[in-house]
Amino acid sequence: MDCAYPAGDSLIRGGEQRVRLDTITLDLYPADDAGEIDKLGVRVSATAQHYGKRVDVGEIGLQTCKTCWTEQDQATYLPKAIASLKNAQPGVVLLYQVRDQSTDSTNGEATFGIRHYDGSPKVAYDDVIAAMH
Repeated sequence: MDCAYPAGDSLIRGGEQRVRLDTITLDLYPADDAGEIDKLGVRVSATAQHYGKRVDVGEIGLQTCKTCWTEQDQATYLPKAIASLKNAQPGVVLLYQVRDQSTDSTNGEATFGIRHYDGSPKVAYDDVIAAMH
């Protein structure tokens, strides 16, 4: 596994500099690919083992825009992804967004939340919260 990490104006690629890292943060977006979802925990574990460092999940999510996925898709796939990640015991798992950034259902970047812009829960809310515990 060859990973690169931004460090100032340069990239760290393994070697001696990697010992300066306290934790490694992965941003993971497996979407609705069951095979990729199943591999999430294995990939987190492999990264932790390879680098001998704590691994956190800094971002995970699935957007619910008109041209993306439905709220039901989010409720189906996001809890499965979280469960797969928990098998690897990452330091933390953070959702990319808890609440949508706007009411614009054509903007995929604004609809990763498990709550709508007005704060009301989406279909996935309860299942995602349960998976996070």
